[in-house]
Amino acid sequence: MNNWKKFSIISISIIALIAINHRYLAGCAGGDFWEITDSFFAPEVIENKKYHSFFRSMNPMYDGYGGYHKVDYIQQFDTINIEEWKTFLGQQVQDKDLHFLLYSAKLGAIDTLIFYTKKSDFPISKKLKANSITSVADKNKVKEFLYYLGFAKRCTEYCTKVITWYSDDEEPEHDKKKLETLIAGGVKQAKQVKNQFVKERYFFQITRLHFFNSDFGECALYFEDHKDSFIVNPSMKYRSMCYAAGAYRKLDRPADANYLYSVAYDQWDPIKETAFMSFMPTDESDWKGSLALAKNKRQAAALWHLLGIKQDALRAMKMIYNLDPKSDLLELLLARAINIEEEKILPTSIYSLDSTGYKIVASKMDKDLIKFVTDLANVGNTSKPWLWNISAAYLNILEGDTKKGDSFLKTASGQIKSDDQMAMDQIGVIRIISKIQTYTPNDKNEENITRELNWLRNAQTNNERLRSSNAYYWAIRRMAEIYDLWGNKVVSYSLDQSRTSEYLRDNDFLEKMISYLNKAVKTPFDSLVQKTYGHNVNVLYDMQGVNILYKDYNFEEAKKKFTMAGSKYLESDPFTIRLKDCRDCDQAEYDGSYDNLKFINEMIDLEQKVKSNPVNAFDIYFKLANGYYNMTYFGNCRNMYINGTFDVGLMYFYWDSEKDIINNNKNIFDCSKAEEYYIKAMNATTNKELKAKCAFMAAKCEQNAFFISGSLKYNKQFIAGKYFKLLKDQYATTQYYKEIINECGYFKSYLEKK
Repeated sequence: MNNWKKFSIISISIIALIAINHRYLAGCAGGDFWEITDSFFAPEVIENKKYHSFFRSMNPMYDGYGGYHKVDYIQQFDTINIEEWKTFLGQQVQDKDLHFLLYSAKLGAIDTLIFYTKKSDFPISKKLKANSITSVADKNKVKEFLYYLGFAKRCTEYCTKVITWYSDDEEPEHDKKKLETLIAGGVKQAKQVKNQFVKERYFFQITRLHFFNSDFGECALYFEDHKDSFIVNPSMKYRSMCYAAGAYRKLDRPADANYLYSVAYDQWDPIKETAFMSFMPTDESDWKGSLALAKNKRQAAALWHLLGIKQDALRAMKMIYNLDPKSDLLELLLARAINIEEEKILPTSIYSLDSTGYKIVASKMDKDLIKFVTDLANVGNTSKPWLWNISAAYLNILEGDTKKGDSFLKTASGQIKSDDQMAMDQIGVIRIISKIQTYTPNDKNEENITRELNWLRNAQTNNERLRSSNAYYWAIRRMAEIYDLWGNKVVSYSLDQSRTSEYLRDNDFLEKMISYLNKAVKTPFDSLVQKTYGHNVNVLYDMQGVNILYKDYNFEEAKKKFTMAGSKYLESDPFTIRLKDCRDCDQAEYDGSYDNLKFINEMIDLEQKVKSNPVNAFDIYFKLANGYYNMTYFGNCRNMYINGTFDVGLMYFYWDSEKDIINNNKNIFDCSKAEEYYIKAMNATTNKELKAKCAFMAAKCEQNAFFISGSLKYNKQFIAGKYFKLLKDQYATTQYYKEIINECGYFKSYLEKK
């Protein structure tokens, strides 16, 4: 084996506790990851639920698309244990009563029930007497059950431990003498008990007692001596087998350990996950040793299957196919191999894009995998030929050979059973991917793709296991790129607004968008595009108004567009100003009296007043300055420029990723107009308090310009501007100056450094 990896694994003693014992375990359940993956191929299509947990996942175990991974197995084994005992007792004991006896009852209660079973007049509490175990007619079975249960509860003290993510110790403390006494007692009981069902449970307890007594050689030997005696209980056989495997691991016999784990994995489904996690070949020699222990082709295939999950699916599939072309062990590996390929090549989100955008990067695909799957699909001698045809279709389509892929899809469609909706839906998803791969814009193609995309958009609602939402997301964005290349910027932007925000600053482009949305006669494709865009023309009129307003402060022209868009309420009084900006404070005190049109009308009125009759020039200039300030990002009315299609979000001004946003939208960050009017206001009064206030507001504008310059780093010394100096030199005697010192840390720091 060329590249062996040492797989991280939980200590075997802890694995044994999780998988085999069934009482005391606490797990760390917080911080689990969602199943997030770049994939169009749903592994559930293989139709084999017992392999569900081993689908490709970012979690230790797969638990459904969008689910969490499993953190413990206690309840699973509890249920099996209860069902087995219930069957043994002739279905005469209620589940809740069995659960109490198995997992809650103390030894004293068990002893009382034993005496009561032997002699009906033995004193017993009402609670115990009400337990349905007392109604079982076969008293011999009841006694065998209770005697065993008393023994098992004594074993539990040494074979279980509360395990948490913060545990320091890996193994429970134990008393070797007491354990040896229990082992001797168990051996004696196993010889005396007549019922095979109960006898096998004693075998299990003795096996694990040896393990927890650190008698690893005895543990493995005891299991080997009794493995053929497990004829009733698969649960007892394979749980015991995993303890023996753990013992071999402790004895540094990995070949034996991995062999037993593979047998347990393959033969008893409830222990699959634990056996898988414990399976860990480390080099070629121990791997060959495990293969040499395989007694038949199935066991060899199971070993390759596990290795394929952990390391090399393609190599494993080749070996399993040579052993048995119809093996069900191939199917999981096939699904995993495809999902792994998808991770390498599918650009389904902005996090997985490279310079090629949403175009599938076929050059990264595994050519050997494509050939192997294609060859097997052509031969058609697997147990599910349709699955291999679907897989060959998908891989060839991803590689760009849509003609070959479509041929395989056609073959698969004829092989699938009419009631296999999952397979039919998966074919539907792959067929659409093929069409997008070769899509060119024209009326006929638009008609066809609209029908397909409408189905794809709704597919996951009808089949939650299908990964059609990923495919739909990709298809729409890939089409946006195609329309962009064909010169249709309107359709391109409508399909994918995340491509660029540059178009939003172009009123001519927005006019074309408005014309497209207002088309009198719409094709089904137009309707799909407009539904994908998700906004009406009002938001575009509003955006045009924003562009006009923030470009040259043409309130009259902006007002026309805002009127066409419909007014929107502002979140604060646009003329309120504070020494320290506090949008939340302004919003809390706001009476809701302003919308954007009222604000614009008032700004127009103020501009006219200051020109025609500047009697109260200071008041007018100061109010205008406040209005100009509050309509910027730094003010209290950001929703002057925010609409359904545009919002720069919250900025921190020290992340490199924000530079493009700031540079592309400088007008909404620009406080220069406000600064200009604060200076005009300052020059229009002789009142020093008012002058100080204007100077400080101008300083804030100056500081905001510094923020958006991209030069600010919080680990560097604060840099003051000219207005701080003006405040210090000319207005140090004002009351407002003192308020600035109390409220503004920057100004206080500036003074302290002088």
